[in-house]
Amino acid sequence: MNKVLQAAGRVIRTQEDRGVILLLDDRFLEDAYLNIFPNEWRWFQPCLLSDVEESLACFWNEYKK
Repeated sequence: MNKVLQAAGRVIRTQEDRGVILLLDDRFLEDAYLNIFPNEWRWFQPCLLSDVEESLACFWNEYKK
């Protein structure tokens, strides 16, 4: 999990940065992982592989507003 958090930290370094962190494994939905997510990750949105493209498009469209 430390490596996951370090990699995520490379995506977003300042308050102005925006990015998406994809955790592509069901284990990240387990309480053992959810309980150690940073508070900023509490709003995460699980999706199916078939929905990733649409979810990413929605994220970036919201960011552009």
